[in-house]
Amino acid sequence: MLIENGLTGWFTAHRAQLLLSLRVTAAALAAFGLATAFDLPQGYWSVFTAIIVLQGSVGGSVNAGRDWFIGTVGGAFVGLIVATLLPHDDLAKRAIAIAVVVAPTALLAALKPSFRVAPITGVIVVLGLNPELSPLQSAVDRVLEIAIGSTIGVAISLTVFPARAHRLVAQAAADALGLCAALLSVLLEAVGAGVRPRDADALHTALRGALTRLETLADEAVRERRARLSTEPDPAPIARTLRRLRSDLVMITRAADAPLPPELASRMAAPLIHLSRATVAFLSDSAAAFRDRKVAPDLAGVAGAMAEYGAAFAALRQAGTVPLGTAEQGTVQQATGQADGAPGRLFALGFALEQLSENLRDLSSRVNELAQTRR
Repeated sequence: MLIENGLTGWFTAHRAQLLLSLRVTAAALAAFGLATAFDLPQGYWSVFTAIIVLQGSVGGSVNAGRDWFIGTVGGAFVGLIVATLLPHDDLAKRAIAIAVVVAPTALLAALKPSFRVAPITGVIVVLGLNPELSPLQSAVDRVLEIAIGSTIGVAISLTVFPARAHRLVAQAAADALGLCAALLSVLLEAVGAGVRPRDADALHTALRGALTRLETLADEAVRERRARLSTEPDPAPIARTLRRLRSDLVMITRAADAPLPPELASRMAAPLIHLSRATVAFLSDSAAAFRDRKVAPDLAGVAGAMAEYGAAFAALRQAGTVPLGTAEQGTVQQATGQADGAPGRLFALGFALEQLSENLRDLSSRVNELAQTRR
């Protein structure tokens, strides 16, 4: 029973990867069948292309298929010209022909990533790996092989357990929010305890990786919209909001880099822990809302905790514990991470929390926008 539950849990956790494996297998078999039906001399290129083109989302597959086909046509054209005009019947002449075909196609690939396969195709045409074929026939066959593989890859992506980039964007945003919640908890509770935060660097690294994946998926989702494969809302605002949240966390990290004196930490501990728990709960619930495409959680708890923190900080200023004259200095210097001393760090933290509060309202709007398009 335990083994069965373990396997079920594993399959559930890796469902996306398993479905991608099925799509890639179907694409490889379909490309092999078509290449065989057309009796292509190097039909394995169709299989290679189908495997490479089929990405984790429909938008990624469309983009990869387009790039491979464009690059192949460009490389075949240059290779055909070089193979026709330059003799290459011995080793030295072949080396010259290869240099002549690679130089312009490599430059083109450097300028336009869509042409990154062009140098490979050009070299294959020039080398004439099948001596029975003319350069023209070799170029035509290469384009046909890549066209079959690209078409199959995109078609399978669209029809076999299709993974829409917009759905993957929601999952990636939820993953990033989970890391934001973990990082914020570490930072605020460390400030309240008067200690340096631990594990913050590792969480920042993980968050950067999650945001990179989110932005990649958002680009793929935009391509789906442009290709009229999706009517979902523009995913760019989601990525922008998450980037702003990360910027807030960077500012909070700077403010928390050195521990507060015990007298300040003890006065601010309770409101900071309350704020941490309320904000972490909101971020975690927002992550779940992204996954399930439900409305955003209520921000009232965060607003109340922010007000409690503000009141505690105002009491410190009234009591003279935090000098009033440091307010402007702390607000200005926090942006560059140069706020010195405990008062400066507290003002920097307050400014960062104000920005965080604004961006949480923006996050709430993003969650609700996605919930409204649920099908």
